[in-house]
Parts: sequence; C-alpha cells; structure tokens
Amino acid sequence: MARYTVTPWRHPSDLLTVRSQLYPSTPDDIDRTSQRHAVNRITAWKLRGNLPHAIDSTALLTDAQLHHHHQQTTPTDSNANSDFSLRAVYSAAFTRFVTGFCDIGRAREGRLGMEQSSMVAIARQIGMPLDFVALRHEATHEELPPLHRLVRATRQALGWLWEVYWCRLEDVGARKEDGGGVGLEEGMVEGRRMFKNFRAMRREAFRAGQHLSSKHLAEVAGVADECAQLDGHAQATAKALAAVLVGDELIMPSNRVLGQSIHGAFVMWDILLRELSNRLTAFPAALVDALLLGLVEKDSLNDSQQPASEAMYLWLDHLLAGIDNGTGVLPGDMVQPLHIQAIRTCCLHSGYWTQRLGKQLVDSDPGLQEDWHELFEASIVHTDVEMADDHDVAIPGAVADPSSSDALPQPLTNREHAASASVGWRRAAFSPSAPIGIVA
Repeated sequence: MARYTVTPWRHPSDLLTVRSQLYPSTPDDIDRTSQRHAVNRITAWKLRGNLPHAIDSTALLTDAQLHHHHQQTTPTDSNANSDFSLRAVYSAAFTRFVTGFCDIGRAREGRLGMEQSSMVAIARQIGMPLDFVALRHEATHEELPPLHRLVRATRQALGWLWEVYWCRLEDVGARKEDGGGVGLEEGMVEGRRMFKNFRAMRREAFRAGQHLSSKHLAEVAGVADECAQLDGHAQATAKALAAVLVGDELIMPSNRVLGQSIHGAFVMWDILLRELSNRLTAFPAALVDALLLGLVEKDSLNDSQQPASEAMYLWLDHLLAGIDNGTGVLPGDMVQPLHIQAIRTCCLHSGYWTQRLGKQLVDSDPGLQEDWHELFEASIVHTDVEMADDHDVAIPGAVADPSSSDALPQPLTNREHAASASVGWRRAAFSPSAPIGIVA
C-alpha cells in the first residue's frame, strides 16, 4: 500500500518560492518585504502541522533579523530601541533553533531504545557547529550574549540551514526521478563500508610490503574518489565522512592504553585523509571540527587518564602541527582558520586535553600568541592537582616515575596565573550552587 507524506504546502514549487524570498541570490538583492511575506507564510504553514524544524527555525531567525532592521530604520523613542529587547529576540530564536534540532536527535534515540546523548553529541552527529551549542547554553543559563555575537551567530545559523536543508530541495526531486544519489544517512553507511574496506586493503598492503607501490596508491586514490562522490553536496559529504571517521573511532587504535603512541594510526590513515582533503575543500575543517566535538564531549578537568580523549588530542596535535610546518595531511592554506577554530574551542570548553591543545597552539603559532594568549590564559580552570603542584604540596598516593615522563601526560601549570587568581574578577568555571548574596 502506498505511503503518503502530508506537507503544509500545496506544491513543492511553493517551498522553492519561499526559499527564494528568504535567501536572495546576492546580499544586494535582499527584499525585506519579500522576507516578511515568506515568514508570514511559514507561520500559516505551522498551523497546519508537519512543518520541518529547519523551515520553522529559518523563519524564526529571519524574523529576528527583520525585527532588528525595523528598529534601525523606523524613527521611534529611544526606549523602544533597547539593546536588551533585541538581544532577547535573537536569543529566543537561536535557542529554539538549536534545542529543536537536538530534541529531534534525542527523540530518534528514544525510539531506538538508546540512551539519550548530550546536546554536544547530537550536534556532532548532525554536523552542527560547536559554537551554536555553546551560545545556546550561554543564552539559556547565563547573561544574554552581546548583540554583535547574536547577529553574527544568526547569520551563520541561516547559512548552516541553507547548507543542510534549503540548497538540497531541488536535488532531492531530481535524484529521485533519475533513480540515483543517496541521502546523508545512506551516505554515512556507504562511507563506513568504504572506510572499513580501505583499512583492510591498507593492512594487506603493509603485510605484502606493497604500501608504497603505484598500484596501492592508485587504489587509495580510487577510494578517495568514491568517498568524494557519495553525495551531490561537497560540504555535507565532508561532514558525513568526518563524523564516521571520528564517531565510529575508525582512526583510533583499538585496545589502546594511556600513553601509547598512535603513530601506526597516522601511517594507516594519513594517505587517505590527504587525498580526501585534495578532493573536498570542506573536509579539513569538518575533520578538525569532529575531533574537537569529540574531545569536548569526553573531556573534563580531571580527564587526564582517558585513552580515548588522549587519542583525539594526539590526532588534533598531529593534524594542526603538520599544516604549520608544511609536512602534514591538511593543506597549508588552512592553517590560520583551523588554528583559530581550535583555539576558540579550547577557550570556550576548558578541560584537561583542551588546555593541553590550546597551550600547544599558542606556544607554536606567533599569530595566536599575540591575539589569543591572554584570552586562553583567562579561560584556564585550575584543578586541585594543579594548585597543589604550584605550591609544592605532596599529593597522597602520588609516586614519581621518571622513566614514564614521556609516556604519560603531565598536568598543565601556570604559576603566574595561579598567583594572581585571587585578585580581580574572573568568570566562574561553574554555576554557583546558591543565588548571589546567599552563603551556601
């Protein structure tokens, strides 16, 4: 028996019309009247039900922009143009956008009988930038973010919605008619299969001593070609491939213990990652973002003994250090944006391994040293172990083992910062357990 999908719009062309009104071909072609008409039309569709969250979120975010534009262009008294009201409008639209997508992911896990994941984990699965989840948390649990950050984040969110939903509308119909192409989830399944086949092929080449042969290199290039052609949209394909590599821990050594080298994993996967980076310009950023998301999800201030977190840190250090000296996997022209992407995450999510990564980046990149050093130092949260080390206090049960100093990670310390931590204002690492003014 045929299964029908009920949509709130009469014909697919109606949805394409709304898309053209919301997303003009160039920034100079923005028509606020057309955008308002599109938002009102989506509001009517919402009353009919079955409205995709991507469409609803686009309308909410665009409505916030229109509200801001109206206040800027309409003469009125100064009280009506308050900064707080604009921040509240942007924050409400943005938090509903992020929360809605995360709730969809959790609902799917519930239907499958799986344990519900964190928002960071859901964002990682769907390719949502980590900054979106962090800003949503800040707007919900702390002071409303500054207006300029909300304006920029809203613009980025609308761009992300275009990439993951709106730009795919015409291709969906065309691919169904042609009988070709695969969806994102099917693409991840296919990518997983190809990566596992590549791993088996690579191992066999090493056993036979043929890993440097022209035949094997051609086989690797063929795998990269297949991966790059999984889906019609390069950015979505890059995010899907990165999510599989990191989420399924395909690039992580199995049964690894803390302090063990992962050089073998680098030798195994570097050649394919390099080929993918040459074919998909969005892949380097997608891979680094997936590793950062995984590190933040697993990391905590007392996470120094987690092999999985250490492996992700080592991969990030390998990739980001390589592009610095020109010998790495990722293109050299990506060095600055990828370093900024990584140091921003380290500042926003202070944990044991993000602190190590951030320190490594700041120390090795003169540009980051100048622009990010003070912000990174201010973001560091010192654990009891670090404070004890700063004051030379013996830790019960701790045994010095000089022979293992290279194998095991050492706690980060910053004596100058610790000495001045009691003076001046600092942002609290955790929310207070009692209201301000009440002694807990």
